[in-house]
Amino acid sequence: MEKTVVIYLLKHVVSIGIVAFGIIIAATYAIPHLPIANKQNFQALLQVQITIDRQQEDELNGKKMLLFMGSSVVERGIAENYIDSLLRKKEIATIRTTNSAVGGFFADANLVLLRTLLANGIIPERIVYGIFIDDLNGGSVIHNDFGRKNPNLEMRQKNLLNVLHFGPQALSPIVDVAMLHLYLFAVNNAYREVPQLSAFQHLTFGENMIKRDSNYQIDTTLLVNLESIYLLCKEHDIPFAIFNTPLRPMIESPADLPYAHRREAYEAVAQLAYKHGFPIWNLDQPGLFNDSDFRDTYHVTPIGARKMSGMVLQKIIEWKSGIIMQDSAFDFTFFR
Repeated sequence: MEKTVVIYLLKHVVSIGIVAFGIIIAATYAIPHLPIANKQNFQALLQVQITIDRQQEDELNGKKMLLFMGSSVVERGIAENYIDSLLRKKEIATIRTTNSAVGGFFADANLVLLRTLLANGIIPERIVYGIFIDDLNGGSVIHNDFGRKNPNLEMRQKNLLNVLHFGPQALSPIVDVAMLHLYLFAVNNAYREVPQLSAFQHLTFGENMIKRDSNYQIDTTLLVNLESIYLLCKEHDIPFAIFNTPLRPMIESPADLPYAHRREAYEAVAQLAYKHGFPIWNLDQPGLFNDSDFRDTYHVTPIGARKMSGMVLQKIIEWKSGIIMQDSAFDFTFFR
């Protein structure tokens, strides 16, 4: 009798296990862009997987990738569909734009992400990195420490063995409400081209408070990581450029971060560009953007994103023609 009960229980355990792994396998393959890796950081890996998937589509269509990297100001401010439409109008149909920026991820994290892309065979036609003034701030409260914690990150191919091994780890964030919001935010391109957000879309954006100026300090390690991104591009013959993203013209208080540290932050990045001779474009100049182009102090609206994207594309076209422009107003008279 006892033996019969044990066998009965074992059959049920095996059946439950088969069903559970069947669900894991089905869900892992069914959920778009779900990342499989040896380490778990859903927010970063999701964007890497989206970029890998997009590259595979580009290769099928014979297109080369124009890759944008950076933090949330790029994530929300570079509208790739708009850039691609302008490229088609200019009869430049061999390039497609990919925005792989991730909110809260600065140079150290972007270095890890770039290494991961290169390790997976992603060699962009060129890379443009958008610098927000807070990107070099070691005292930033929004800085994600992903880059320091994950130097040995390895993305895994979505085959049956890896799905069985890493599938439960990959799926676990999806059942978390906050991570689900991040997923929807990323796969919907950060809603950067949606003029009127729904209540749910507003919720995924969150709130960005203006921080006080007293904690600002240039972190030379982050500057070294930014230089390492350039050197990695140079090693793989990938042309590299940087642009400074704009700040809202309206200053609510002279002590509000990040206005008071424009000069030192921009000079630090400019000196890096001068040292290596790569292009740098400053979009944070008077007259280029209006207050209404911004959602908050440094994130643009969809209208602002189109403005920023058009300006950057014009610089890229000039760069492709051989012009290495290191502009502008780097006399910093506006910032004194």
